[in-house]
Amino acid sequence: MNRTLSEKSTLSARAVLNELIFLFFCGLILSIPALINGFPLVTSDSGTYIGSGFRLHVPIDRPIVYSFFIRHLSLHETFWLVIIAQGSILAWLISKVSKIIIPDYNNYLHRLIILIILSLFSSVSWYTSQLMPDIFAAYCILCYIIILFTNNSSAFSKVFVPILLCFSIMTHNSHMLTGTIILICLLFWGIIFKRFQKYEISRRKFLFLGSIILSGWLISPTINLLVDGKFRLAGSPHVFLMGRLSETGILKAYLDENCNSVKNAKEISVGHEFTINGKTNQKCITGSGKDNLKMFEFKSNRSQLYSFIHLSDSTFKILNTGSHQFITIDSNVIEKPGVGLHEDIETDRNSQKFYLSKVGKDYFKIGSIELKKVFDIADNNMENGAALILTQDLNNDNQKFRLLSDTNCKLCFFKDRLPNNAMTFLWGDESILNRTGGWENSEKEYNKIIMGTLSKPRLLIWHFRAAIVATLRQLISNDVGDGLGGHNNGSAPYMTINSNLSKELPALTASKEFNGYMNCENANKRIFEGLMFSMIILLLFYFRKIRSTYFIKIWPILVIILSGLIVNAFVTASFANVLARLQSRVSWLFFFMALLIIYEPIIIIIKNLKSRLTGRCE
Repeated sequence: MNRTLSEKSTLSARAVLNELIFLFFCGLILSIPALINGFPLVTSDSGTYIGSGFRLHVPIDRPIVYSFFIRHLSLHETFWLVIIAQGSILAWLISKVSKIIIPDYNNYLHRLIILIILSLFSSVSWYTSQLMPDIFAAYCILCYIIILFTNNSSAFSKVFVPILLCFSIMTHNSHMLTGTIILICLLFWGIIFKRFQKYEISRRKFLFLGSIILSGWLISPTINLLVDGKFRLAGSPHVFLMGRLSETGILKAYLDENCNSVKNAKEISVGHEFTINGKTNQKCITGSGKDNLKMFEFKSNRSQLYSFIHLSDSTFKILNTGSHQFITIDSNVIEKPGVGLHEDIETDRNSQKFYLSKVGKDYFKIGSIELKKVFDIADNNMENGAALILTQDLNNDNQKFRLLSDTNCKLCFFKDRLPNNAMTFLWGDESILNRTGGWENSEKEYNKIIMGTLSKPRLLIWHFRAAIVATLRQLISNDVGDGLGGHNNGSAPYMTINSNLSKELPALTASKEFNGYMNCENANKRIFEGLMFSMIILLLFYFRKIRSTYFIKIWPILVIILSGLIVNAFVTASFANVLARLQSRVSWLFFFMALLIIYEPIIIIIKNLKSRLTGRCE
């Protein structure tokens, strides 16, 4: 008896070893793009994940969970271990899902063929090869299927799959939101359309799935509490949403309705402060002492705020709030008098007296009582500030200024030059985001605007229309290569790898991606062909209505995958950006389902051909 148990134990250990070796080999296959490149693929965001993991610092714009994955899986030695692990885990998940539909799906050769076909005709290997959490979006969907449809799981699967699902949704905020919405969609599908009973989906399993998703929402801020002492979800959703509102035009429409520039000089009330903005360069008059005043970009500081003190109905003294000095004309300069700041001068001195003359809807000319000349902007494009001077009234745009009250939001200053691209709004030292508080100091104002756009029926309809269009655009954006390349010695991946794992730097700088030789054109052609093939197979599958055991097994899984693809497109496109990278990371599941649909019929055809050729009936 003991000998029999010993033999079983040896066989079991050998099977586990064989499986591990096989999965490692699968991980290598799914790393082929990285192997061709000479280094794991990286994007600009990879630098943030690597850096925050090694420094144990929660990024302002994303969770830290995937950073832990990189830190520990690399063993502080090589990033190759990270992507091989990603590929091996995915190969295991693919096998588990395939076995649900095809119970005898154990043959190593068959599993290998499926994996190779996926690698050749889908985007899957391009995401297992990246130092990015994108592949975990697909992990989430596959884990959903395994939990709901596997009945006789091993002890290892029962523990590992829920942990992997919880970990996967925490690697990125979009995964968490996508996972939650998929769960809600399944709830409606199962209860309202009564599909749980038809497809033998246990409600207990569904509740268990819900508890895992809820745990992710709680564990993620707990991790942040332990790392940096703040119980909060990482990331800045208000920032990405604002970028999206700028891209769709909703932000411009809202600001046009709610930004109050002075329309009439009588509206200038005591106690209010204003920025004085030039029409041509959209910059602010900035106080800089006794020298000539200059025009600078809006920085939201006191030197750019002014109070208007009424001397009469049409005459003002203009006080700079930061210096508590008054705008004063340097009348010693005859041709183009300068304008500076000085202490208070007796009210009967005209050098500090100005009038406002209305020009158009939102702009004024600011004129000197003493010289009968108006403010003008010299050298508009000077980086060190365009000088403010007084000249003859020429009625040009350089002499037109807008007064914006400090009660307005900071974005009001930029409402006439908002970019129609979210990336431009968010990134760069001179981005609108950086000029209006940055990632940390914009939340209150941005959230107020976001809620304001949702409270107005016209803009709410605009939201829905923009979300539908963006989702459709995202669904057909499946090219790989988005975000890859364009790195140099000053890029985020280079800097963080140099700082934290410098032994990997030579391989990075020698890679095709780093040197601009990465070409994804052929890969995208094959991926497109794979998706077209999948579309044909799935349409045939649906319209033939094969009411067989095979159909019953595959249909609910197909529903989960299709809902996953649509929800992923909706979340990423509506709350962030329409980027091919964000959809192609999961679109390969469509091709995977097509392979599973034709797998059993092909096996049957092969067996029949084999029987005829050998003269045997099976």
